Amino acid sequence: MTQLFKYELKKFIYNKKNIVVVLATLLFLGMFIAYNDYQDQQYPNKMYTEMTNASVYSSKMVKNIETSMKYMEEGTKKEEFKQQKKFWDNLSTSSLILSSGYMKKDYKNEDFVKEQIEWYHLVLDGRKKNYDLDPISRLTIRTIKEQIQKDQYIVDNHIEIMNSPYSCNSLNLFNLLFSDYVGLFIAFPFLLLVFDIVAIEFENSSYKSLYTSNYSRSTILISKTIFIGLLIIAYIAMISSVFFISGFKFGFGNTIYPYAVYPEIYPFYQAVFLMLAIFVMALMSLSAITIFISYWTFSSSVTLVTILSCYMMVIVFQQILDYRWLYPYIPLCYPFNKDIIQYHGTIQSIIIGLAMSFVFIEISIRSLKRKDITV
Repeated sequence: MTQLFKYELKKFIYNKKNIVVVLATLLFLGMFIAYNDYQDQQYPNKMYTEMTNASVYSSKMVKNIETSMKYMEEGTKKEEFKQQKKFWDNLSTSSLILSSGYMKKDYKNEDFVKEQIEWYHLVLDGRKKNYDLDPISRLTIRTIKEQIQKDQYIVDNHIEIMNSPYSCNSLNLFNLLFSDYVGLFIAFPFLLLVFDIVAIEFENSSYKSLYTSNYSRSTILISKTIFIGLLIIAYIAMISSVFFISGFKFGFGNTIYPYAVYPEIYPFYQAVFLMLAIFVMALMSLSAITIFISYWTFSSSVTLVTILSCYMMVIVFQQILDYRWLYPYIPLCYPFNKDIIQYHGTIQSIIIGLAMSFVFIEISIRSLKRKDITV
């Protein structure tokens, strides 16, 4: 077994493609941090513009309603228009207060956050009444509720305010990294590394010498599986070390800062732990699927095409079907771990991830034993 580990390690180190993948991943992480740092600096100006636009739009709506009401007689319709006018008046005033706070860089105090909570409540009310909130159409009801919940938690517990969602402290970077498609982009390089571990021998038929050696085929496959497990640990450690180093510049974050996944609130340390647990399951199950395809087909090209197709299916599934409650039961969706946490699917994803990994490895071993391999 020791010799097999040495073989895998040498093959991994001396494979130039692996070095390129690792360097590309580090470059991606560096660009990811730089992008969020830039967005963090631009956030006050962006929010000032957005709130100003919302205030101008609200004032315009008030004028339109006032014009319409001039030609109305008293009745249900006019009373409805009065309620709408009151809504737009309040939204305009609140938006002006917030835009002033962002302009003066005075947006990291509890009074500002309380005003922001009131603004989100107004927007939520407008969403429920189907008002045309054109300048702030990006805010879904779920997003609004999450923001209200998080801001209220900050105020109630007097937690230091991190107003910008792009803050580059280490804990928030973990949050941003494992959200939506970014999780897929960080999982894909690892799959390329796994691909070379289990399929590279098929490119030049060197697998025949390996699988006809003194080691049993099951021992060879188990050694590769253990090596992949160690690689997962190294990969997570690499990502963590990059964020740890960035923490000396941007800060490490507050472990009790709220991570809102409606309708729950998690402390940051707990959310990061859940994210890492699900992400490890994603890497394990996807690695097992790669091993299964490689040893079933003995074709590196078929394996790569199949894995890429699976990735495309995940993206299409997430966009079209959008059944987030199913994500804990589909390992290919594990990179979308924010949704899994929302539906309390962490335990399910761990159990299913481990079960699928075991099943695919077991099938791969049985398939490998039946293969007719001659030098």
